[in-house]
Amino acid sequence: MKSLLFIGLLFSLFATAIDAQRPPFGSSSDLVLNIPSSVFSPVKDADHFKASIGQGGAYFDPPVPTGLMTAPLNLPVGARITGVRIYTYDSSSRDMVVSLHREQMNGIDSQSLISYTTSGSSTSLITHNQRANIQIEDNWGYYIRVQSDYWEGSNLKMKGVRLTYQLP
Repeated sequence: MKSLLFIGLLFSLFATAIDAQRPPFGSSSDLVLNIPSSVFSPVKDADHFKASIGQGGAYFDPPVPTGLMTAPLNLPVGARITGVRIYTYDSSSRDMVVSLHREQMNGIDSQSLISYTTSGSSTSLITHNQRANIQIEDNWGYYIRVQSDYWEGSNLKMKGVRLTYQLP
């Protein structure tokens, strides 16, 4: 019986410690949404598309001219994106453009909200940080868009995106 009381007391203390670390709902503290490479999908040319977890990345192999991949961004209406961190690998002679896009649900308008272009010739993971002030609006779909004018196989990879955001 004493051991059950002790376990109950430990659980209660642990739950209290966890709750103390969480920001209150609706606070201005930044939250994080991670989008790994395994979530990206090709818009065309699926036969050459590779996406993996861990050390892999999302890329087109064998090399293909032009290629486009996207990943959905699922945040509630009213959320505000405060920062974007983009992870890429580019040891190629070509560049890759990573952008945060939004598209009206009726298909009339599409806009690039943030854009980053890799510069190639790196043999390690590239991290790009950018501040943002983007509010998620109703009747718009948001996604990450990645494109290149020529994909040089595994020399050009999308590794992931980390978004910081605030709830209203």
